[in-house]
Amino acid sequence: MDGLDDLLKLLTLVKANGWIGAFSEDRYAPSGSQKIIHGAHLPYSEPLSSLREAMQEARVCLKAVEEAQRLLKERLRFLRRLSKPPVLEDGIGRLPDEVLAIIFETGHCINVGNRRQFGLTVSHVSRRFRRVSLQTALLWTHFQNTYGEIQVREFISRSGQLDLTVDLCTSRISERVFKLLCEHSHRWCSLHILNSGIGPVMTKLGTPNFPRLRQLSYCYEIDISTWSMPMLSHVEGWRRILPDKTSLLSQLTHLEFHITQNVDVEDFTLSVLDMKNLKHLSLEILRCELAEDMALSDMTLSALPKPHSIHIDKLEVCLIQTTQQYSSLLFGSLRYLAPTIIDMTVFDLVPTPANFLP
Repeated sequence: MDGLDDLLKLLTLVKANGWIGAFSEDRYAPSGSQKIIHGAHLPYSEPLSSLREAMQEARVCLKAVEEAQRLLKERLRFLRRLSKPPVLEDGIGRLPDEVLAIIFETGHCINVGNRRQFGLTVSHVSRRFRRVSLQTALLWTHFQNTYGEIQVREFISRSGQLDLTVDLCTSRISERVFKLLCEHSHRWCSLHILNSGIGPVMTKLGTPNFPRLRQLSYCYEIDISTWSMPMLSHVEGWRRILPDKTSLLSQLTHLEFHITQNVDVEDFTLSVLDMKNLKHLSLEILRCELAEDMALSDMTLSALPKPHSIHIDKLEVCLIQTTQQYSSLLFGSLRYLAPTIIDMTVFDLVPTPANFLP
């Protein structure tokens, strides 16, 4: 390797004299003698000849050092890649079981779309992970009515007495499994109804009682007039607003509503008016046009509070391919709200955004 011998001589000098001694400027101080170098070029006198020779040695050594540095950097990167798994394994091994359980709970909460799979996955990593995960009740609190009876029983036994999240995504369900879930309806805290046939099935089993239910989301019109939900505060709905049940609407603090067809603005306005404790209103309005007979009646207009007279924390509005006339009527019906934060998003407005907002 070019320059390696010169580099070894330099390092030997450093070892003998130290860094300061090896690079002392006194080594290159001029002396009285003259040294003549014969070659292809004119001869150089001292100290120029020695200085040129020292500079060449330094260049060769520096090139060798740069090559060594490049190779050492590559080796470091390689060693770091190799060390990641054992470092991770060692770090996890040092964690107390209580801390590992907290990490599992955090992963369960973050992985909203597939919480069931998260618990099953970590329980199959190792014997320790399985032991800790089976003792972490939160990992087993998310249910779907597509689960088999054995799986539902296992999840229930592992969940302790924690609140349960239930997704009802199909009406084709084993009656035994559904009854088993409903036996624990007093623990349901979040209910997602994703199929139009779920309502009749629940009604057939008796009057639903959900003393812990705080969040309800639905994609189809449902009859909840006989449901008992004293703790309900968050609702997310598509197409239709909740029925005008004042005792229920007045306890809501968060409403997320997706308008995917021409919802009657007057019905919507009256429902929102009944939400006396509303703090957060989120609306997604998709492809809505104003019908010829759609308008607020004089009675509704007279019932509206003064503009900007009712405080809420946040108003979110997303307009997608919606006409100006429909949006104007909807916003006019909500002009009494005074939100601290307004978040508005628009896509493909009719007409163009430049003419949509005057």
